[in-house]
Amino acid sequence: MQVNEFKTIDDYLNMQPDEVKANLEILRKTIKDAAPDAEELISYQMPAFKFHGMLVYFAAFKNHIGFYPGATGIENFKEEIKSYKWAKGTVQFPLDKTLPLELITKIVQFKVQENLNKYNFKKKSIKSQKNIKMNIQEKIMITVTASVNAPIDKVWEFWTGTEHICRWNNASNDWHTTRAENNLQVGGKFLSRMEAKDGSMGFDFEGTYDAVKTNELIEYSIIGGRKVIIKFSFENNQTTIIETFEAEAINSVELQKNGWQSILNNFKSYSETTFS
Repeated sequence: MQVNEFKTIDDYLNMQPDEVKANLEILRKTIKDAAPDAEELISYQMPAFKFHGMLVYFAAFKNHIGFYPGATGIENFKEEIKSYKWAKGTVQFPLDKTLPLELITKIVQFKVQENLNKYNFKKKSIKSQKNIKMNIQEKIMITVTASVNAPIDKVWEFWTGTEHICRWNNASNDWHTTRAENNLQVGGKFLSRMEAKDGSMGFDFEGTYDAVKTNELIEYSIIGGRKVIIKFSFENNQTTIIETFEAEAINSVELQKNGWQSILNNFKSYSETTFS
């Protein structure tokens, strides 16, 4: 199946069926009207809007439009979205229903104000730290964890085996890993091809191993230089995984942590089901 690589939102919309494209154009305009100063971009092969940090994403699937305003964008509008299928950070608008434009506007405006508040707070904090050089950017490290009810050797096997990676490596049910390559040694390369199940988008997650200790430690660098450290330990009949990664600059820390934690949760579920 051919998977498209999108550079702009127009590229993305032009690949959709006419009736879906029309709905996405309406959604796009609604977001722009609610956040006129926001910047359009493609992130994770999805249309997105940025204003002092990421605002929202959207994507078309077979039967719905996925709208991604982050955890706070969902938490603060639970009552309004209760008639839709939703989860932490995302809500699904069925293609056979009219888009709730008023609700979307309210959510986007909420995100604009939230990002602006964070920006102003950060600006004040930086101003007060007169001894900090403004051109030095501090790395932010994010940690996610899981305890797996399986022996450490089986957990290691499930984590590193390409036949297993393709079965657990996804953050939501709309996505999957279609291909995995893994040369598990220092200097070795790895690659996971992650795609939407409807074939509308995809990207390669790849990097190089910096350290490997069987059943104990994996360290690698993602393309672009960001570092990831994964530690494995076994106690009380459980294998604990602690995964720490360097945040990227485009998406919020919250969004990145939720995404990596979702994948780790899928790994836990897969490992326990497969081992049992």
